[in-house]
Amino acid sequence: MLVSLAGVIVLYPGEWIQGANFSVNGYIKNFFVVYHHPDWGALLRKTAPDFLGAVNQRIRSRFLYQPTTWLVAEMEYDLSFRIQDSLLYTNIFQSSLIDPLRYRYKDFHHQWYPTRSKDQASFSVFQNLDRLVLTLRGSFSDLVVGRQTIAWGSARAINPCDVIAPFTFDELDKEERIGVDALRWRIPIGLLSEFDAGYIVGKAAKSENNAFFTRLKLYQLQSDVSFLLVGFRQNVLIGLDFARSIGGAGTWFETAYVYTDKLKPENRDSEQDYFRASLGCDYSFSGESYVFLEYHFNGAGQNQAKHYLQNLSRIAYQEGSVYLLGKHYLIPGCSYQFTPLINGLFESLINLTDPSLYLTISGEYNVAQNIYLVLGSFIGVGKSFRNFSYQSEFGVYPDIYYTSFRVYF
Repeated sequence: MLVSLAGVIVLYPGEWIQGANFSVNGYIKNFFVVYHHPDWGALLRKTAPDFLGAVNQRIRSRFLYQPTTWLVAEMEYDLSFRIQDSLLYTNIFQSSLIDPLRYRYKDFHHQWYPTRSKDQASFSVFQNLDRLVLTLRGSFSDLVVGRQTIAWGSARAINPCDVIAPFTFDELDKEERIGVDALRWRIPIGLLSEFDAGYIVGKAAKSENNAFFTRLKLYQLQSDVSFLLVGFRQNVLIGLDFARSIGGAGTWFETAYVYTDKLKPENRDSEQDYFRASLGCDYSFSGESYVFLEYHFNGAGQNQAKHYLQNLSRIAYQEGSVYLLGKHYLIPGCSYQFTPLINGLFESLINLTDPSLYLTISGEYNVAQNIYLVLGSFIGVGKSFRNFSYQSEFGVYPDIYYTSFRVYF
């Protein structure tokens, strides 16, 4: 088995376990990241270097136990060792205001070392019990209980329906969704169709922290159509998701309307309601190249950059997992398989309102079976922060340069 800490690879004896009813697998990931933003010292009103560095070593193990055909138990535990500039522990580069762990009834203390924030230096150890779930498989339905993944939407870049634990565009590791505590009931109702409903528990199971959902997915006329109703933190979302193939190209249309504080009418302000939608298509050429284009409308955003900062107090940003600040976005992307072992990716998130853009360029090399090396970057282009006011959205984002080494076992 391979383990690396702070970029150093170490070998030690071991092997993954698998039996008739029990299996253990997982992965080891190493990220070396450099953040660059020449204006952060002025923004923070303190001396700060233009470049900040971080090394993150993640070890994730997955335990699966299936004693019978109708019962499956799963647990996934993540241990992370971080060496980074102390400024990065304050999340100065976080693009979203939402805590990704908010939909958990109770949890471990995530920062294992040091246990007190006032003792924070450059080294920390974090833990995350990300899955702890039982699946009961019946003859006509499945019941899923415990910490699990819940996500919706067919859009490639921005999912208006995904309000529980979404990824942001600049997330470095999108392989595993954050687990949430939930009770979920899934009923197949035909070929590629199902009814899905559940209750999601937030901190201390208080009603203002919880969520519920019902979703009907239908396959009709060679199209996937989903209708979604979500109640989250006293807000109500009504969503529609449509996807189908047209002339060999994949197409999708995903939309959501949120009635803020609908379940708490005494505090309701209808002017905070908002509409979001993503429309796009993709196409693969001869198995080597892939392109997609998506347009996103963000009704919670603003048409002028000078209003971005004050707009962050809206419910959409505080509770609705919205993090983009403008109204109109274009997201083009493509990938190309240079050789069977080398793949390249390019994407760009373009704010048509500012204008500004955020580029991501990466290349992946399959070093050996289950071993991958990635080199990549995120680059913000636009006017920077000035006089404590936005001049553009992505001009405030840092440039990020990273390498990633992954080993699966």
